[in-house]
Amino acid sequence: MKFFLVFIIVFNYCFSNENLYDCGLKHLNEAEIKYKKAYDLADDICKSGDLMGCLLVATMTGNGKGVIKDKEKSFEMLADLCLNHNYACSNYYSVLYQDKKDEKIVSNLKILCDKNDSMACHTLGKIYSDMDYFKKACDLNFDESCGEITDIKYLIKKCNLSNHWTCEKVGDFFLEKNNTSKSELYYEKAFLFFKKECESDLFACKELSNFYKDGKGVEKDIKKSKFYLEKYINNILNIKEK
Repeated sequence: MKFFLVFIIVFNYCFSNENLYDCGLKHLNEAEIKYKKAYDLADDICKSGDLMGCLLVATMTGNGKGVIKDKEKSFEMLADLCLNHNYACSNYYSVLYQDKKDEKIVSNLKILCDKNDSMACHTLGKIYSDMDYFKKACDLNFDESCGEITDIKYLIKKCNLSNHWTCEKVGDFFLEKNNTSKSELYYEKAFLFFKKECESDLFACKELSNFYKDGKGVEKDIKKSKFYLEKYINNILNIKEK
């Protein structure tokens, strides 16, 4: 399940960010073909009983990405998944809130967040622009929430607890302040974390590629950047076989 969550983040990033050398130079240029491939892959994994695969199928159905748009079908799929999985419920209520702005939905999200559902806490953070919800989700290892936090003292504390995503954000903060010595210190920490985790976390491999490309915390090396990018992309394309 954790592996497929990485897959979701990976594909969302790939479709929205041009810095991935056109997604590794191995995807076709047409966005719809990419989405169709992603949808078919998610559908296959969903049929094997994987929750995250089913969540992606439901989300793409609601957005019309890779499949004919059908919001009602998407709601039905999410509601069905919600019967047995809190994580699915937080997705379900998030989608419903975007569509209906119903405060009852927020109440359900708060219940889930109180039960330490990181996605629910993150969604509440987005709804209210509330750093406390983002911090709770970040503490529950929801990396996207860590990226929303602007409290530099909190981010430094998380970095010192080996949260590599926050280390990069701290590095960016000091770079903006023109404090290059401190920015490099935190970039180096992030780089070492990403390098260590690349074997088990494909998203870390993608970040490692970017660090080599941009020279963050390490000497710029386009050859190594492409190596880790290819590793990242090739493993995504091999997910179906796993």
